[in-house]
Amino acid sequence: MNDAHRQGSPAGLAMPTAGLPSYLEQSAPVRERFARLRAREIILTVSHLDKRFTGARGQSTLALQDVCFQTHRREFLCVVGPSGCGKSTLIRILAGLEQHSAGQVLLEGRPVSGPGSDRGMVFQGYTLFPWLTVKKNVMFGLEVNGQGRLQAEREALQWLDLVGLTKFAEAYPHQLSGGMKQRVAIVRALANQPRILLMDEPFGALDAQTRARMQAHLQEIWRKIDITIVFITHDLDEAILLADRILVLSAHPGRVQELIEVPVPRRRSLAQVITPEFLATKARLEELIYSEQGAHEPGGPAGAEEDAAPGSEEQDPRAASLGRAAQALIEEQEQYPVLARMTDVSDNVD
Repeated sequence: MNDAHRQGSPAGLAMPTAGLPSYLEQSAPVRERFARLRAREIILTVSHLDKRFTGARGQSTLALQDVCFQTHRREFLCVVGPSGCGKSTLIRILAGLEQHSAGQVLLEGRPVSGPGSDRGMVFQGYTLFPWLTVKKNVMFGLEVNGQGRLQAEREALQWLDLVGLTKFAEAYPHQLSGGMKQRVAIVRALANQPRILLMDEPFGALDAQTRARMQAHLQEIWRKIDITIVFITHDLDEAILLADRILVLSAHPGRVQELIEVPVPRRRSLAQVITPEFLATKARLEELIYSEQGAHEPGGPAGAEEDAAPGSEEQDPRAASLGRAAQALIEEQEQYPVLARMTDVSDNVD
């Protein structure tokens, strides 16, 4: 699949919806997964958020207006929208790197007013320290937060082993591929045990094959640890593949158009991009982003049942939350002790 197709259709070339189910339809296992998600505590609350920039000549530009949403613990939220809608501005506000003009941002009930160790950030550009080895890049935050060198080194090596980079522990960033650099950036952010991971188009600069591998790596990491992810992307396929819910922003200024529950069963794979529920969700996203009206009549009754995709692990979510899945995570925690502090094996995100 070429990049032009993956990133969505230009105006006037939106995907035809004839024969597709409504994006609002959810199979019984998917509805049950969302019920479990909504039962978890709220991690992030954004209320009536505005961001206004003032130019050198005093002119004012409203970038974000009245943005409101909440994110639950262990949720994977993607944010999409047309170019210039304020996606990156929003995530920088969540990270404490930008101050909002009005409204409120609360992380576990506490106002966000600046950067903090309770948030990890991964950018599109490669932000590793070039003068440090891979291992020492991961150790950096651990040591800054007070861990001794030996303990920080032990944990850094566990994280690197988790993403398959142990043999590159002594390499320098310039010796790594783009995908490898982003894997190091992700585990460096996670090593400090943040409550939420903020990702600003982290795979946007990668080629299609590397991006697909990184998407798979990220999903596996997210499944294994107690982390909430807010992920900015312009790639609609990527948003549907990764997200529990997708926040769609309008352009100039950025406002919330819709918060979509992705009806595609988990676990996700690229084989699902041609399934009816995937295509229906993409058609709705294209309509919101590329249509001037942005209006939509659902293609079917909300909540109508449909079977989960053949072979999907959502066929029996209760069994997935216990039994073999739990045992596998317990065994992995024994191999990687850093995961034991960050994972609730009884709360399966699949």
